[in-house]
Amino acid sequence: MGNRQFMNEVLKELLRYPAIVDAKIVENLDSAWTSIETTWFTILPNKYKAKGVSSTGVRDEEAVILSFPPSYPTHPPSIGLRTDFPINLPHINPHQEGEEVPPCVSEIPLSELLHSLGLFGILSAIEGWLKNAVSNELHDPIQGWEPIRRTDSNGILIVDAFDLRQQITKANNNINYFRVLYTKMQSGFSFGGMRGKFVGSDNNSLRRIRVAHNPSDSFNLTPGILVANQKACDVYQAEKVSTFEELITFANYFELGDMLKARYKYLTKKIVSSNHNHHKNIVNDFFVVLAIKRPYPIIGVDGDLELLAYRVEASISKAGKLQHDSRCYPVIVQDICTPEMLKAVSGTKALPGAMITAIGCGSLGAKLTSHLAKTGSYGFQLIDNDYFSMHNNARQAIIETDITKLYQSKAELLDAEFKKLGIRSNALSCDVRLLDPKKNFYAKQGSGFILDSTASLAVRHFLSHDVTDLPATLIHTYLLNRSRLGVTVIEGSDRNPRIDDINAYIYQLGLDDDHYHRAIYRYDGPQSMHFGDGCGSFTTQMTDMDIAIPAASMAANLNKIINNPNHENGLGQLLLTNVADDYSVSVNTLLLAETKIFPSNNTYLWEVRVLGNVAKGIEQGADEYRTFENGGILIGQFDWFSKTLYVTGLMEAPEDTERSATRFVLGTKGAKKALTEVAQRSGGKLSFIGTWHSHPNGEPPSKLDKGTLHKLQEDTKLPVVMLVQTGGRLQRIVE
Repeated sequence: MGNRQFMNEVLKELLRYPAIVDAKIVENLDSAWTSIETTWFTILPNKYKAKGVSSTGVRDEEAVILSFPPSYPTHPPSIGLRTDFPINLPHINPHQEGEEVPPCVSEIPLSELLHSLGLFGILSAIEGWLKNAVSNELHDPIQGWEPIRRTDSNGILIVDAFDLRQQITKANNNINYFRVLYTKMQSGFSFGGMRGKFVGSDNNSLRRIRVAHNPSDSFNLTPGILVANQKACDVYQAEKVSTFEELITFANYFELGDMLKARYKYLTKKIVSSNHNHHKNIVNDFFVVLAIKRPYPIIGVDGDLELLAYRVEASISKAGKLQHDSRCYPVIVQDICTPEMLKAVSGTKALPGAMITAIGCGSLGAKLTSHLAKTGSYGFQLIDNDYFSMHNNARQAIIETDITKLYQSKAELLDAEFKKLGIRSNALSCDVRLLDPKKNFYAKQGSGFILDSTASLAVRHFLSHDVTDLPATLIHTYLLNRSRLGVTVIEGSDRNPRIDDINAYIYQLGLDDDHYHRAIYRYDGPQSMHFGDGCGSFTTQMTDMDIAIPAASMAANLNKIINNPNHENGLGQLLLTNVADDYSVSVNTLLLAETKIFPSNNTYLWEVRVLGNVAKGIEQGADEYRTFENGGILIGQFDWFSKTLYVTGLMEAPEDTERSATRFVLGTKGAKKALTEVAQRSGGKLSFIGTWHSHPNGEPPSKLDKGTLHKLQEDTKLPVVMLVQTGGRLQRIVE
């Protein structure tokens, strides 16, 4: 594509652009690239037209070299301005002295600009850049302040930039000392990091900083000094620093030179005294950070403080003074991964100090918590007593093949991953059923949540029945039907409805709704499976994608709900994440009102929990026959371990039912067949659990009601229940 005929066509295209007054191909025998020198007309303000150059040094006609690679148009041309173009302007890319000056004309890569808007898109960007350069408007307050251009960086200083900026803002002075741990490579490139917080601002603070060399790992400890200005500085000055004297001169542009000059003798004294008895391993470097306050936020930074770092290789005279020709190396400030960085990338905001106690770090639990962790918004307490086996790599959020780390707790391995992100995290490798949630769970009401992703019926029983109070709202998640259905259960205020209530409702939903019937009742479920020597578990065979697709949606909804915990007024919530055959995802959100609870007593040892929608249905059924008694059949679930009876649904009274103002006789025609179908369709999960009827005149349960209940329990040999809607409220009939 780089042949002369093709480039002639490009030349014609360039000449069609209005701002280009001339263009010619420049012969370059030393390169396969083809350069075209273009001349651009710029519009100068009237007062500069006579001189032919603007106040910023831009001429009325500017030469722009477009160098096209042989792969054009797959790859874009490079852009170069004359070698003496003024470089004290922002949005110029790093380059060496004597080279063509490369402007940064676009926020997006030139290759993307070329393939979205064509060559004219690049030309338009050049024209806009030149126009702004003429008027000194290359700095855009909306885009942000362009960081100072650095050409000769020779090292990296790793800092928690967010925390550092906060320290600078909170500090009552403009000078602060800090510790640096660093090493130098043979090439002279340094690699180091700021250790901890500022140690102080007065010169005595230097006593708390050790200067030392560790021969075992070649790392050095040395002091650093940060100088900051409090007044916003709008000076843009290209950096050219190679000696300490040049650093002082450069710092003077930002009114920081005098502060630095006043303190360097104390740094020199510190280094000289520390090295006095260590002639073999002398440390003669210290670090400088300039913190320059800008008129508006820096591009790519959440704040208006620009950080420039340097390593000074101190050359000290016999008199113990720092020589001004001491070498000075600009080093790049590299931010570490912190929650603040993750928040900036993800654009999320969360409850301050939000803590999630995550029970279960398996395939689903690890994915949910990893998605939430990468928002930077949460701390985690991870609880799991299962160990990591080699086959877990197929579906886990972490990958671990190091044989020395296998058979570690999943919680510990996930905790280590979260700590790499700077996330607050703690692992408990134990059975959650051995813990006291009020004492051992970190999550607290108002700023935390408990997330159970174990899919363990035993853990569900523990959290529902063995624990009365929890320190935070409980969220229960699991997958059904080979991950085609993701279930998220969120308890209501004061644990009403509770997770066991909502899970009982799910069985009723599968009975009533054909769409959910297969997922809830007809899938195979987990099995004991083996995948190789020493690798096996009780699980379902499916891919990582099968789990990841619903997990991502579930995590996104959890993130939204956690950050707006009161948006449903304390109602219980059931989120059903449906994955279609084409892997498209839809979410059905159901709200559940408070469960009506009838505690057990000495004569009836079962707790009765009437789901809110059922209680509402009974009320509506009673209102339907205002002057007559009405009633029907109760459907639900017996939990024999906890002696809990869940009333999940209503069945209409058979057609031979008798209703009058003072009497209700429940018919039997077709009832046995209908109840048999309920048991069969639900796989025995749901069955007949009792009856209900209404007293329109508000009378309490009668002796006849109590006798009927006794006979019903005798006939069925089950702890069935009888409910009566009377006086505007629901009551349980007791013998």
